[in-house]
Amino acid sequence: MGGEFGPYLLIGGLLLLIILSVPIAYALGAMALLMAYYISPENMPTAILLKASDGVDEFALLAIPFFVFAGALM
Repeated sequence: MGGEFGPYLLIGGLLLLIILSVPIAYALGAMALLMAYYISPENMPTAILLKASDGVDEFALLAIPFFVFAGALM
């Protein structure tokens, strides 16, 4: 799917949610989910879970809690 209408949908929806006084973080999250559905409705849940797991699979994100845990042990 996709096409020319995608950017207008994203910006228009984001502005509408901001005008309705939705917090910006929620508005960005809602528009990200809407655009993921707009681009690929059949693969949306799979794509979102894969991207979320890729973001968590960073060594730096694992080092922070272990550093705090080591400090608590000392």
